[in-house]
Amino acid sequence: MLEPETLGVMIPIVALLIPIVAILTRHQRSMAELIHGSHHAQQNQAAAAEIQALRAEMASLRESVNTMIVQRDGLPTSGLNPQLGNTPPAYPTEAVRNTDQA
Repeated sequence: MLEPETLGVMIPIVALLIPIVAILTRHQRSMAELIHGSHHAQQNQAAAAEIQALRAEMASLRESVNTMIVQRDGLPTSGLNPQLGNTPPAYPTEAVRNTDQA
């Protein structure tokens, strides 16, 4: 068994180690949150940029499809079919439905 003198010295040492361990653990947790938080922010920013690029590409493809539909139908680029309005249809399915009705 431990001698009383040794036990008397170890009790204050252990009592002082508990808050030190708690402080170190809290610091480690906060540092991990900072590291992972910045990593997720970079991923979100990259995903947002990629989504924006995909939207721009989709707009370009829609414009190309609309131009091809107008050229295929032989409609002039100005003064389109009055039933369709002044702009080409937004989607190819609308153009197909409108040509089926005519």
